[in-house]
Amino acid sequence: MSFILSTIFLSMVLSSVINCCPPQEGIAPACICKDLGDGPMMMCSNMMSADELIAPIKATDSMKMFSLVIVDSTLLYIPSKLFKNTFFEKIRFANSRIMSLWVPFELWGRDTEEIRASDLITSLNGTGLSCETFVKSILLISIFISIDNKLSSFPPNMFANMPNLKELELNNNQFVTLDEDAFRWPLENLKSLMFKGNAFRCDCRLHWLVGTKKPSDFRSKM
Repeated sequence: MSFILSTIFLSMVLSSVINCCPPQEGIAPACICKDLGDGPMMMCSNMMSADELIAPIKATDSMKMFSLVIVDSTLLYIPSKLFKNTFFEKIRFANSRIMSLWVPFELWGRDTEEIRASDLITSLNGTGLSCETFVKSILLISIFISIDNKLSSFPPNMFANMPNLKELELNNNQFVTLDEDAFRWPLENLKSLMFKGNAFRCDCRLHWLVGTKKPSDFRSKM
């Protein structure tokens, strides 16, 4: 009986550790972490080097985290496999400059459901985006990439690793057309797809859209 009680107590302790913020000394000075009810949320700001991000992210290894927000930072790149053993539900970039973000490596945490990039300046272009960018992101539900980004195309099979994706927002990028190999799956399977603020050209390249099933929330107004 005492063994059973000890086991239950130990599991409760371990559970509480997994769902709490990492020690502040492990993430300072660039980051802070608080739990406001949804789970641990870590915010990192004013970073000028990718090296400043490594220690705070590694401090969350094996911890169940609600979100990571990177703001007001300038990073040359995101280190390869930085999020390999992390469990961030949401990852957000805001008002930051990241010169190389979309490269083919295992970037996101295994539990990541949402990736949001707003007011993000990158050196991104259509040829720099790989279908492996979101490799092993089978839990990913939402992707929001808007404001000051330079996306103009997606490679074929871009969404092959995202069977649970429901929302895709690509507002204020540089799309002028939609390639059928890349976008037929999102059009036929997503609940929400937004392209507001893109300079689309109404020509024969978009003819495949005629008769194609559209999401219930589909917006492409310039």
